[in-house]
Amino acid sequence: DNTQFGTSLEKALTSRLQERNVGFELTVFQDPSELLAAFENDGTFHLIFLDILYEKHPANGIEIARKIRSFTKYQLYIIL
Repeated sequence: DNTQFGTSLEKALTSRLQERNVGFELTVFQDPSELLAAFENDGTFHLIFLDILYEKHPANGIEIARKIRSFTKYQLYIIL
């Protein structure tokens, strides 16, 4: 939920993906509720970076990871 860090991470990952001609799409959510809604609406993601603590959300990153894993039957990598 740190917007500045999220923006920096997004720029760095996008740059690396473009440099290596990797065909991944990068999606950034500023609020874990938006991420959970995307999964509930059949969102497909392969790698997720989560914060451990969120200032504006009552759940922590571990709780969010558990909820995400309950939405998908596919192998998913989550980095906290």
